[in-house]
Amino acid sequence: MREEPEVFSRYDVRGEAPQEIDSELVHVLGKVLGTYWDEGEVAVGHDYRKHSAAFYSAVVSGLEEAGCDVKLIGEASTDMVALAAKQKYDAGVMVTASHMPPEFCGLKPLNTEGRILSNEEMAELKEMYTSCEEKGGDGSKESIDFMETYIQRITERYRELFEEPEEIKAVIDPSGSVAAMTGPEALRRIGVDVSTINETPDPEFRAHSPEPDEEAAQQLCREVRRQNADFGVIFDGDADRAMFVDEDGDFLDGDTALGIFTDRFMEESSEVVLSVNTSSDVTEHASSRGNVTYTPPGAVFTALECIRGEAVFGGQPNGHLMDRELVPYDSGTAFATYMAGIIHESGELSELQKRFGRNEVERIDHRTEEKHEKTEEIREKAHSNDLLLEEVFNSLLMEYRNMRVLTRPSGSEPVVRVKIESEKLEDEHIEDLVEFLELE
Repeated sequence: MREEPEVFSRYDVRGEAPQEIDSELVHVLGKVLGTYWDEGEVAVGHDYRKHSAAFYSAVVSGLEEAGCDVKLIGEASTDMVALAAKQKYDAGVMVTASHMPPEFCGLKPLNTEGRILSNEEMAELKEMYTSCEEKGGDGSKESIDFMETYIQRITERYRELFEEPEEIKAVIDPSGSVAAMTGPEALRRIGVDVSTINETPDPEFRAHSPEPDEEAAQQLCREVRRQNADFGVIFDGDADRAMFVDEDGDFLDGDTALGIFTDRFMEESSEVVLSVNTSSDVTEHASSRGNVTYTPPGAVFTALECIRGEAVFGGQPNGHLMDRELVPYDSGTAFATYMAGIIHESGELSELQKRFGRNEVERIDHRTEEKHEKTEEIREKAHSNDLLLEEVFNSLLMEYRNMRVLTRPSGSEPVVRVKIESEKLEDEHIEDLVEFLELE
């Protein structure tokens, strides 16, 4: 038996390198994954992180030793590897730690549908790892060029949904990530005038964090204003997430962008899948137009619900946006093109967002190594004070001083996430909430 490593999360493997995860562990995980998939053809890609190239070699070696025929995509976005798995191969592995700081790295296993693995599937992998369940084999490796196929499929899917945009200008911030390979090219292919910032690969993410939040987007906001662009896009470290800036250079809250895409995709299907931390502005509007299925936050839950049901679109307010007809995985690049199509059809983003921006939203990330214990403590406190409205999956919804408060443990970080929503947020009420929940 092996000792269970701390790097297994609900739907991927990630940790600080080399303290928590190193090439030796990744090599073993490659053998376990090859055993789990029972040989077959596996597409493998990696991002620009400083440990990714070494981990890429290690996981490829492990897959080969388990008898897999490995298709080497090389530098890629996660949705590119997902599409390769869906279109041509039996599975995929992306070497990345997504939006995490530069010292982190890891693996995202993807099944033959192009979907990341579920909690149950990841638990099975963990059990195989700890029980040393891995086989030998005689695999192979072959370099492939999947970029053109990927770009063509995204632009083809764009044209299934939208007309060619006219005279639209976008500023793209790939965040020094693999999005530099995908986002600008896809937008140019559909006719958008594109300029870029932070396009040079940077394993240290020195321009700003690979988390595409409002703070990271400040340079993009300035550039959109300076260049008089129609919109801006900022990506995370593996390009599966995108967040947006309107023509005035204002950052779009994630709920607002989610609402805009939800509204448009409900023209394609009357069903959508939204995570439970979506704002009431968006959920009420979507419910008035069709059926909404709610899931816990996490890309795998969106994918599973879309696959089970009739929904084409699913998303979360953190920039995870999925078009099932493309691939059951989130694609920042695809939705960057879709935003251009929406602007072409419906006009300026500053106007489009007004229907979803009625409520003010504040987010707090409370860092703690005991996130589940802290969540239970919050649940008990809310319940005993008659504030708890609903428990949905692992999320707690309460009302505090006319504020809608949603708390949940992060699926990938030692953090309890708190989302506060109200028509008008008062600083003193937020301070009272922080004190009440003991978040300081």
